[in-house]
Amino acid sequence: MSELSEQQKEFCRKFAKGMSGRQAYAEAYGCDLKSAAAAASRLLKRDYIQAELNRLTAAARELSRQRDCEAIGDKVARMEMLWRMARDSEEAGNVNDAVGCIKELNKMDGAYEPEQVQVQAVSLSFETLMENLAGSKE
Repeated sequence: MSELSEQQKEFCRKFAKGMSGRQAYAEAYGCDLKSAAAAASRLLKRDYIQAELNRLTAAARELSRQRDCEAIGDKVARMEMLWRMARDSEEAGNVNDAVGCIKELNKMDGAYEPEQVQVQAVSLSFETLMENLAGSKE
């Protein structure tokens, strides 16, 4: 495999981030879009360019996975992730998956928490209790 030039590396970075081959080539090499299309096509056919694109994609995937793992510890991030999953499931027509995500969100934000009732205990002796019961019968 030949060593990539700085322009080839820049082309790969821009292409991996989602630019079209033509746009990435034009920006990396500083040429007009018209001549960039054919040159980008030729460049994308090279094995060492494909290897670099695969490396960049794998690195981006790993970084995304690490960020997801870090976010799992944060409640807000977990709730955002569940919301995205619910929305994506609904858009894909997976209503049951979307409902499952919403159920988890409801649990996280306390939607199923029982209502708290304040109870005040009164300490009575047995004799006092019996007197109160006898008085209520009269």
